[in-house]
Amino acid sequence: MAVLVMDPNNGEIIAMASDKQYDLNDPYDLTGYYTKSEIKKMSEEERLNALYGIWKNYAISENYEPGSTFKPFVMAAALDEGIVKDGDHYYCDGKEVVVKGVKPIRCVNRSGHGDLTIEEAIMKSCNDVMMQVVKKMGRSLMYKYQFNYGFGRKTGIDLPGEEIGQVFTEDQMNPLELATTSFGQGLTVTMVQMATAFNATINGGYYYTPHLVNRIKNADGATVENKDAVLSKQVISSKASDLLTKYLYNTVEDGTAKVAGVEGYQIGGKTGTAEKHTGDKKAYLVSFIGYVPYDNPQYMIYTIVDEVNDENQAQSTYAQQLSHDILEEILPFLGVLKSSDDSNEEDKKTTNKKDDTANSTSNDENDSSESTNSDPNSETADEEDDTENYNVLDDDVADQIQQNLDSSKKEDNTDEGNIEGEDNDTEGGEQ
Repeated sequence: MAVLVMDPNNGEIIAMASDKQYDLNDPYDLTGYYTKSEIKKMSEEERLNALYGIWKNYAISENYEPGSTFKPFVMAAALDEGIVKDGDHYYCDGKEVVVKGVKPIRCVNRSGHGDLTIEEAIMKSCNDVMMQVVKKMGRSLMYKYQFNYGFGRKTGIDLPGEEIGQVFTEDQMNPLELATTSFGQGLTVTMVQMATAFNATINGGYYYTPHLVNRIKNADGATVENKDAVLSKQVISSKASDLLTKYLYNTVEDGTAKVAGVEGYQIGGKTGTAEKHTGDKKAYLVSFIGYVPYDNPQYMIYTIVDEVNDENQAQSTYAQQLSHDILEEILPFLGVLKSSDDSNEEDKKTTNKKDDTANSTSNDENDSSESTNSDPNSETADEEDDTENYNVLDDDVADQIQQNLDSSKKEDNTDEGNIEGEDNDTEGGEQ
């Protein structure tokens, strides 16, 4: 389990935590996780692996498949390139034939969602629509935005041990790989990559290098150095960003992420459920990524629960409930005011975004707050389940996808120095 809270407008990390901790004064102490007899039986290699397990910072050093939290990036790219436009309709019949002769890839709704706008596709987490959209985009555009969003590369965060994840190269992004990428499976990412990319999606399109330190003080408490925000690039247009913030807000209001909402606050976000490929064992990673407030995002939260301690792991409500509980506690502390009362309900329905573009698309919003103190085990009407997508693929196809990823990782390790050199030029040497 891990949580990240960031300022989306400058890349500053407000909080970073995971369930595995260790005593900085005694970093070799494993007694918090193992009995003395278990520690005594460990080989040197096993002991080192156990130590690395508690020393590792999950948020920057763990690679995993993100699942549906990846969908906003794909839809934002499609909007940015004019592949789709707000209000476009697609039809979901519950599955998509990606390659003739290969079993179709299923949607989260096995019987199909029917006719959906692209906004509803995000709200209901529809895999079928995402696969149709990414097919229109093609491999070149998908790879372009995957690269610009920073996936498969280090973010440049001011912490050691950052991983880069595994993504498909442009040549490897064949129809199956393109389809699974559209709903966040097949590729792997890190939390800090996802959070930084999400910040760019909701802040007008601006990609800031994530950073933990914002100033350095001397022994007397005087500031000797300020660490200014580093704006790397603009990934998407402000118009596309405004539309995505609206879609994600409605996902919490009336989509798969209702449990994450906090009464009195305008919160947007996206859920994710992904199967971990760990052999015979069925294991799942569930997540929620969101922001507050809707009309001017000030804080981003990303919560992951890796292998829920429950027989039924594949429920994003566990991550949603944790996000809800954290936000409910920290938002007043951070000074984020609640939305206006019910007398201003009509005003809230037409909340202005950063420019007039979003005004034409906000008439159907409903900002009424609802209590979300629900049991994580309760089912919502649109509960998302991304966990069976790989099960419908033939084994040789799944193996092919994994082989492509392994090949991509080798190429990334070879070329990493050159890529980071390019980043240094772009980001003023901050990478």
